[in-house]
Amino acid sequence: MSSRFLHEWNHLFFAPLQVLGRLTAVVKPLEPITTALFGVGIYAGLSWLFWKIPIAAPWKILLLAVIPIWWASFTAGRAWEISNDFSIFISPLAIDGPTRMFYMRIRNGPVPIQMVGNIVRITGAKGDDRRLGRSWEGHWRDQPASFNGDLAALEEEDYGWLHVREQLASGNSTLCVYSRETTPWHARAGDHSLVSASLDVPLHEQGTVTFEVVFDCKIPSQKRGKIFRRTFSLAPDANSPARYVIVSDEETAPIRSYRLSD
Repeated sequence: MSSRFLHEWNHLFFAPLQVLGRLTAVVKPLEPITTALFGVGIYAGLSWLFWKIPIAAPWKILLLAVIPIWWASFTAGRAWEISNDFSIFISPLAIDGPTRMFYMRIRNGPVPIQMVGNIVRITGAKGDDRRLGRSWEGHWRDQPASFNGDLAALEEEDYGWLHVREQLASGNSTLCVYSRETTPWHARAGDHSLVSASLDVPLHEQGTVTFEVVFDCKIPSQKRGKIFRRTFSLAPDANSPARYVIVSDEETAPIRSYRLSD
Protein backbone atom coordinates (compact mmCIF):
# COMPACT_ATOMS: atom_id res chain seq x y z
CA MET A 1 0.00 0.00 0.00
CA SER A 2 1.26 3.50 -0.84
CA SER A 3 1.65 6.14 1.84
CA ARG A 4 -0.74 8.38 -0.10
CA PHE A 5 -3.45 5.69 -0.04
CA LEU A 6 -3.04 5.23 3.72
CA HIS A 7 -3.13 8.99 4.25
CA GLU A 8 -6.29 9.40 2.18
CA TRP A 9 -7.96 6.39 3.82
CA ASN A 10 -7.22 7.72 7.29
CA HIS A 11 -8.57 11.14 6.27
CA LEU A 12 -11.81 9.74 4.82
CA PHE A 13 -12.40 7.10 7.49
CA PHE A 14 -12.29 9.65 10.32
CA ALA A 15 -13.69 12.60 8.33
CA PRO A 16 -17.00 12.78 10.27
CA LEU A 17 -15.07 12.99 13.55
CA GLN A 18 -12.23 15.32 12.64
CA VAL A 19 -14.09 18.46 13.74
CA LEU A 20 -14.67 16.95 17.18
CA GLY A 21 -11.06 15.85 17.33
CA ARG A 22 -9.82 19.37 16.59
CA LEU A 23 -12.01 20.85 19.32
CA THR A 24 -10.11 18.95 22.00
CA ALA A 25 -6.67 18.81 20.40
CA VAL A 26 -4.83 21.66 22.09
CA VAL A 27 -1.60 20.31 20.66
CA LYS A 28 -1.70 19.49 16.95
CA PRO A 29 0.02 16.04 17.27
CA LEU A 30 -2.81 14.91 19.58
CA GLU A 31 -5.49 15.46 16.92
CA PRO A 32 -5.33 11.87 15.49
CA ILE A 33 -5.51 10.44 19.03
CA THR A 34 -8.49 12.54 20.09
CA THR A 35 -10.25 11.81 16.80
CA ALA A 36 -9.77 8.06 17.26
CA LEU A 37 -10.97 8.24 20.90
CA PHE A 38 -14.09 10.07 19.83
CA GLY A 39 -14.71 7.42 17.18
CA VAL A 40 -14.38 4.56 19.66
CA GLY A 41 -16.55 6.34 22.21
CA ILE A 42 -19.31 7.21 19.76
CA TYR A 43 -19.34 3.71 18.27
CA ALA A 44 -19.51 2.16 21.75
CA GLY A 45 -22.38 4.46 22.71
CA LEU A 46 -24.33 3.75 19.56
CA SER A 47 -23.71 0.03 19.99
CA TRP A 48 -25.12 0.17 23.55
CA LEU A 49 -28.23 1.99 22.31
CA PHE A 50 -28.57 -0.39 19.39
CA TRP A 51 -28.36 -3.36 21.74
CA LYS A 52 -31.50 -2.09 23.51
CA ILE A 53 -33.57 -2.50 20.34
CA PRO A 54 -35.85 -5.52 20.73
CA ILE A 55 -34.51 -7.76 17.95
CA ALA A 56 -32.72 -11.09 18.11
CA ALA A 57 -29.12 -10.95 19.35
CA PRO A 58 -27.61 -12.60 16.24
CA TRP A 59 -29.06 -9.83 14.06
CA LYS A 60 -27.65 -7.18 16.40
CA ILE A 61 -24.18 -8.73 16.23
CA LEU A 62 -24.39 -9.01 12.44
CA LEU A 63 -25.47 -5.39 11.96
CA LEU A 64 -22.89 -4.07 14.41
CA ALA A 65 -20.19 -5.90 12.41
CA VAL A 66 -21.54 -4.95 8.95
CA ILE A 67 -21.71 -1.20 9.54
CA PRO A 68 -17.98 -0.62 10.29
CA ILE A 69 -16.98 -3.11 7.57
CA TRP A 70 -19.14 -1.24 5.03
CA TRP A 71 -17.69 2.14 6.10
CA ALA A 72 -14.12 0.83 5.97
CA SER A 73 -14.70 -0.65 2.50
CA PHE A 74 -16.40 2.49 1.19
CA THR A 75 -13.67 4.85 2.43
CA ALA A 76 -10.90 2.49 1.27
CA GLY A 77 -12.40 2.46 -2.22
CA ARG A 78 -12.56 6.24 -2.36
CA ALA A 79 -9.01 6.51 -0.97
CA TRP A 80 -7.74 4.11 -3.64
CA GLU A 81 -9.44 6.15 -6.38
CA ILE A 82 -8.03 9.44 -5.07
CA SER A 83 -4.52 8.10 -4.53
CA ASN A 84 -4.39 6.78 -8.11
CA ASP A 85 -5.85 9.89 -9.73
CA PHE A 86 -4.07 12.75 -11.49
CA SER A 87 -2.22 15.14 -9.23
CA ILE A 88 -0.40 17.52 -11.57
CA PHE A 89 0.92 20.98 -10.76
CA ILE A 90 1.27 23.38 -13.69
CA SER A 91 3.01 26.61 -12.76
CA PRO A 92 2.15 30.06 -14.06
CA LEU A 93 3.93 31.07 -17.25
CA ALA A 94 7.51 32.17 -16.57
CA ILE A 95 10.34 33.76 -18.55
CA ASP A 96 13.87 32.43 -18.74
CA GLY A 97 15.64 35.72 -19.39
CA PRO A 98 19.00 34.49 -20.73
CA THR A 99 17.39 32.20 -23.31
CA ARG A 100 14.26 34.34 -23.88
CA MET A 101 12.09 31.28 -23.40
CA PHE A 102 8.51 31.31 -22.06
CA TYR A 103 7.77 28.10 -20.19
CA MET A 104 5.75 26.39 -17.44
CA ARG A 105 7.02 24.15 -14.65
CA ILE A 106 5.33 20.74 -14.52
CA ARG A 107 5.36 18.70 -11.32
CA ASN A 108 3.80 15.25 -11.59
CA GLY A 109 2.01 13.49 -8.74
CA PRO A 110 2.38 9.88 -7.54
CA VAL A 111 1.10 8.27 -10.76
CA PRO A 112 3.25 7.95 -13.94
CA ILE A 113 1.69 9.85 -16.84
CA GLN A 114 2.25 10.79 -20.48
CA MET A 115 1.79 14.51 -21.12
CA VAL A 116 1.68 16.56 -24.33
CA GLY A 117 1.22 20.33 -24.67
CA ASN A 118 -0.17 22.08 -27.75
CA ILE A 119 -0.74 25.66 -28.77
CA VAL A 120 -4.17 25.42 -30.37
CA ARG A 121 -4.88 29.06 -31.20
CA ILE A 122 -3.07 32.38 -31.48
CA THR A 123 -4.99 35.66 -31.61
CA GLY A 124 -3.48 39.05 -32.37
CA ALA A 125 -4.25 42.42 -30.82
CA LYS A 126 -6.83 43.26 -33.49
CA GLY A 127 -8.62 39.94 -33.16
CA ASP A 128 -6.93 38.44 -36.19
CA ASP A 129 -6.79 34.68 -35.87
CA ARG A 130 -3.38 33.10 -36.47
CA ARG A 131 -3.99 29.38 -36.30
CA LEU A 132 -0.79 28.57 -38.21
CA GLY A 133 -2.79 25.96 -40.11
CA ARG A 134 -2.94 23.55 -37.14
CA SER A 135 -1.96 23.19 -33.51
CA TRP A 136 1.71 22.95 -32.58
CA GLU A 137 3.41 21.15 -29.74
CA GLY A 138 5.84 22.96 -27.48
CA HIS A 139 8.85 21.07 -26.17
CA TRP A 140 10.32 19.61 -22.99
CA ARG A 141 13.28 21.73 -22.02
CA ASP A 142 16.63 20.00 -21.55
CA GLN A 143 15.20 16.95 -23.30
CA PRO A 144 15.71 15.73 -26.89
CA ALA A 145 12.93 16.37 -29.39
CA SER A 146 12.16 12.64 -29.30
CA PHE A 147 11.09 12.85 -25.62
CA ASN A 148 7.33 12.23 -25.66
CA GLY A 149 6.38 13.41 -22.18
CA ASP A 150 6.58 10.19 -20.18
CA LEU A 151 6.83 11.50 -16.62
CA ALA A 152 7.63 9.23 -13.72
CA ALA A 153 5.93 9.62 -10.35
CA LEU A 154 6.88 12.95 -8.70
CA GLU A 155 9.06 13.95 -11.67
CA GLU A 156 9.49 17.64 -12.49
CA GLU A 157 10.16 19.09 -15.94
CA ASP A 158 9.90 22.45 -17.71
CA TYR A 159 7.62 22.74 -20.74
CA GLY A 160 8.72 25.43 -23.18
CA TRP A 161 6.21 27.23 -25.37
CA LEU A 162 7.70 30.29 -27.03
CA HIS A 163 11.10 31.69 -27.89
CA VAL A 164 11.98 35.26 -28.85
CA ARG A 165 13.85 35.30 -32.11
CA GLU A 166 15.59 38.15 -33.91
CA GLN A 167 14.70 38.05 -37.60
CA LEU A 168 17.88 38.11 -39.68
CA ALA A 169 16.50 40.18 -42.56
CA SER A 170 14.58 42.84 -40.62
CA GLY A 171 16.21 42.70 -37.19
CA ASN A 172 12.78 42.67 -35.57
CA SER A 173 12.11 40.70 -32.41
CA THR A 174 9.36 38.14 -32.94
CA LEU A 175 7.72 35.30 -31.04
CA CYS A 176 8.00 31.77 -32.33
CA VAL A 177 6.71 28.42 -31.13
CA TYR A 178 9.72 26.36 -30.04
CA SER A 179 8.33 22.99 -31.14
CA ARG A 180 9.57 19.43 -30.85
CA GLU A 181 7.83 18.75 -34.16
CA THR A 182 10.00 18.95 -37.25
CA THR A 183 9.17 20.18 -40.73
CA PRO A 184 11.35 20.86 -43.78
CA TRP A 185 10.07 24.44 -44.21
CA HIS A 186 10.51 26.01 -40.75
CA ALA A 187 13.65 27.43 -39.17
CA ARG A 188 15.44 24.97 -36.93
CA ALA A 189 17.07 25.07 -33.52
CA GLY A 190 18.86 21.77 -33.29
CA ASP A 191 16.18 19.07 -33.57
CA HIS A 192 13.37 21.55 -32.89
CA SER A 193 11.37 23.81 -35.20
CA LEU A 194 10.82 27.57 -34.80
CA VAL A 195 7.30 28.42 -35.98
CA SER A 196 6.53 32.14 -36.34
CA ALA A 197 3.80 33.29 -33.93
CA SER A 198 3.89 37.09 -34.28
CA LEU A 199 4.20 39.57 -37.11
CA ASP A 200 7.63 40.49 -38.45
CA VAL A 201 7.22 44.22 -37.74
CA PRO A 202 8.80 46.55 -35.18
CA LEU A 203 7.77 45.93 -31.57
CA HIS A 204 5.64 49.08 -31.27
CA GLU A 205 3.48 47.81 -34.16
CA GLN A 206 2.91 44.27 -32.90
CA GLY A 207 0.42 44.60 -30.05
CA THR A 208 -0.65 41.94 -27.55
CA VAL A 209 -0.80 38.31 -28.69
CA THR A 210 -2.98 35.73 -26.91
CA PHE A 211 -2.19 32.01 -26.88
CA GLU A 212 -4.62 29.22 -26.08
CA VAL A 213 -2.80 26.08 -24.97
CA VAL A 214 -3.89 22.57 -24.00
CA PHE A 215 -2.15 19.92 -21.92
CA ASP A 216 -3.32 16.40 -22.70
CA CYS A 217 -2.38 14.08 -19.82
CA LYS A 218 -2.86 10.31 -19.92
CA ILE A 219 -2.45 7.44 -17.48
CA PRO A 220 -1.99 4.65 -20.06
CA SER A 221 -2.07 1.89 -17.44
CA GLN A 222 -5.56 3.00 -16.36
CA LYS A 223 -6.79 4.06 -19.82
CA ARG A 224 -7.75 7.49 -18.50
CA GLY A 225 -6.90 11.03 -19.52
CA LYS A 226 -7.47 14.66 -18.58
CA ILE A 227 -7.37 17.91 -20.53
CA PHE A 228 -5.99 21.09 -18.92
CA ARG A 229 -6.52 24.41 -20.76
CA ARG A 230 -4.67 27.69 -20.23
CA THR A 231 -4.73 31.06 -21.96
CA PHE A 232 -1.95 33.62 -21.65
CA SER A 233 -1.15 36.90 -23.36
CA LEU A 234 2.19 38.51 -24.17
CA ALA A 235 2.81 42.14 -25.06
CA PRO A 236 5.88 43.66 -26.69
CA ASP A 237 8.05 45.74 -24.38
CA ALA A 238 11.30 47.21 -25.65
CA ASN A 239 12.48 47.72 -22.05
CA SER A 240 12.18 44.05 -21.18
CA PRO A 241 15.31 41.87 -21.61
CA ALA A 242 13.09 39.29 -23.34
CA ARG A 243 11.44 42.03 -25.46
CA TYR A 244 8.01 40.79 -24.32
CA VAL A 245 6.18 40.71 -20.99
CA ILE A 246 3.38 38.50 -19.62
CA VAL A 247 0.13 40.46 -19.23
CA SER A 248 -2.26 37.60 -18.33
CA ASP A 249 -2.23 33.88 -17.59
CA GLU A 250 -5.27 31.89 -16.49
CA GLU A 251 -7.17 28.64 -16.73
CA THR A 252 -9.91 29.11 -19.30
CA ALA A 253 -12.03 25.96 -19.04
CA PRO A 254 -12.86 23.26 -16.50
CA ILE A 255 -10.60 20.23 -16.46
CA ARG A 256 -12.13 17.55 -18.68
CA SER A 257 -11.69 13.82 -18.05
CA TYR A 258 -12.02 11.11 -20.69
CA ARG A 259 -11.48 7.39 -21.25
CA LEU A 260 -8.82 6.08 -23.64
CA SER A 261 -10.16 3.81 -26.36
CA ASP A 262 -8.81 0.26 -26.52
